[in-house]
Formats: sequence, structure tokens, C-alpha cells
Amino acid sequence: MTLHGCRHGHAAQLVRAGVDLDTVSNRLGHATPAFTLSIYGHSDDEQDRQAAATIGALMKPTGTQ
Repeated sequence: MTLHGCRHGHAAQLVRAGVDLDTVSNRLGHATPAFTLSIYGHSDDEQDRQAAATIGALMKPTGTQ
């Protein structure tokens, strides 16, 4: 693995763990959080499943199981 690969992996893990983009951007030396988001803001399958489960739970009628 290259040094750049380590840097990319580090940033991706921070974003996936929910670290705010300002912090990730500052750690990487990016000019703006928007730039960081454009590179690391992609969604993965697990995040997509979590989002679907969250909206499903929110839309579930009250009193149902």
C-alpha cells in the first residue's frame, strides 16, 4: 500500500465513522470541507442499508410491530 493509499483509507474511515467533515478536511489539509465531501462523501452499501432501516422505522405507523 502506498502512503497516499493510507491517507485515503484514513480519511474514508473517519468519514464512515461519522467524524465531521470540517475535522476530516482540516486533518487532510484540504481548502474546504466541500472538497473533502466531493472525494469522500460517497455512500457505501452498509450506510445505504442503515438509511433504509432508519426511514422504515420512522415511517412505521404507531402501534404496529
